[in-house]
Amino acid sequence: MSEKLSFEEIAARCDLSSLSPSVEQIQDVNGDMLISADEQRRELEKIARLISRGHPGYKTWDKETIEKFEQKIADLYNGISGPKKLKTKGEEGQEQEKGFYNLVDEALQILPDEHLKVSPGKGNLIPRQPKKVSVGENSCPEEKLWEIKQSEDGKSTILAIRDLGSAEPGDWLKLQKEVRDALFNEDGTEKCGSLVIDVRSNPGGPTIPYELIGQMLYGNEVAHFEKMAYRDTPENDFLRLVNGEMTREEYNQRLKEHKYTDEMITAVDYSGHEQEFPPFAKGGFRKPIVLLTNRETASAGESLRQYLNGHPGLTVVGENTAGCHSEISGESPRNQFGYGVKIATGHAYPRKTEETKKDSYEKTGYPVDIKTEGQDALAYTLGHLEEITAKAQEKLDSYTPPQMANNRDDRLAFNDFMFIRAINTNLMSVEDVRNAYNALYPGKAERFDKIIVPAAAKIPEVKGKESVAEETKSQKKGLTNSINQFRETAPASKTPTIRALKDFENDNKKSQISNIRSLKDDKSYS
Repeated sequence: MSEKLSFEEIAARCDLSSLSPSVEQIQDVNGDMLISADEQRRELEKIARLISRGHPGYKTWDKETIEKFEQKIADLYNGISGPKKLKTKGEEGQEQEKGFYNLVDEALQILPDEHLKVSPGKGNLIPRQPKKVSVGENSCPEEKLWEIKQSEDGKSTILAIRDLGSAEPGDWLKLQKEVRDALFNEDGTEKCGSLVIDVRSNPGGPTIPYELIGQMLYGNEVAHFEKMAYRDTPENDFLRLVNGEMTREEYNQRLKEHKYTDEMITAVDYSGHEQEFPPFAKGGFRKPIVLLTNRETASAGESLRQYLNGHPGLTVVGENTAGCHSEISGESPRNQFGYGVKIATGHAYPRKTEETKKDSYEKTGYPVDIKTEGQDALAYTLGHLEEITAKAQEKLDSYTPPQMANNRDDRLAFNDFMFIRAINTNLMSVEDVRNAYNALYPGKAERFDKIIVPAAAKIPEVKGKESVAEETKSQKKGLTNSINQFRETAPASKTPTIRALKDFENDNKKSQISNIRSLKDDKSYS
């Protein structure tokens, strides 16, 4: 290919209707997979179009950053000369030719979206250099998901959450119960004088368990951003189709009838949240809370920091978080090698306070109240606990609840999309999804039927039915088995949760789950 194309010309070569996996596959003599020159071009055309015209954050980023990214993609495209290894092989430190997707990932790192990564196979990512941490690692032992213990003087409870990415639904409820038992007496009063939560080096995972903890401590509904918006383009619709946020029927109908504007359309609105849902209206932890973060606190780990933003007794100690929170993690269709690029479907605008007034903290991370650079954040906190909690207690004592506004409990919430996806992708029957919702949010069955079911796709095999379509019966059977296994391991609940859908990330169960109809990709809610 002799002519050099601009980024816009490269993106224009991609036809959305042709985005299906290729059957062509070549292997070199050593068994390392090669991607042909034509396939490299098709991949870059797809990436260019879906990111530039579909990624919701693209309209919010500065011109210089976008130009740098577009030039990098154009240089890769125009420099293609023949087959290339998929990814870099060999021992680290050895001089070697970079693989195609390593080069793609380098281009993606230019953009301020820490979720935007190359995924070489379901559940995997091409590794990147970790961020430098200067305030210590998580205090939870590596063999545990979390740990709850008391400070030496017995006045404070320390909750360390290392990583809930591999946790099963039963683990979420177990964590919720253990935290409640450690913090509260039967009458709802606090057992301890303060709480230290360690989410340093917590990479994220599903947001629901952090939401449950946030609600418990905040004493009301919680929100971890101001609003979430999608981009009104065919490309963003395609990404939402891939992620199960709309069905193929709805997607095809919009392509025919909808007049796209390329504007940002609000899908989730948490504005005025603290007036409508003030802290301690339904209990909560009315004592000082210290949250420890570092540069490896990412994604759902950062959500807990935002869920507790309105708690008047919160103090954040350590260093800025990773800044992997504003772009809602998504997927793109995979090629014949199983490779894909995780592209966001929604952009989250951060909640603004006196301390956090920016429109985005992607890459820079959410700031802390007390920086402990060069010192272990937990050691610092325990050494200054009396001083920290005294200041926090002053804020708690002087806190005055805002004037209550109209309760908008009927608005769509961010985590509702997980249940909408479960319905739209036919992974569970509507009844099973309803049971999962009730297990996590008891007493809200009416809200599920009023908000979530109508928001899901309005197609015959879903609307009002209590069973999945004929084409997914075998997958339903496998999922039912895993639900029954969950019931056996969590007898206190007796109900499956949305992440019996944990099958999405469980290597032993992946074969049970079909992909979104004709599209081949997995789901990620990090």
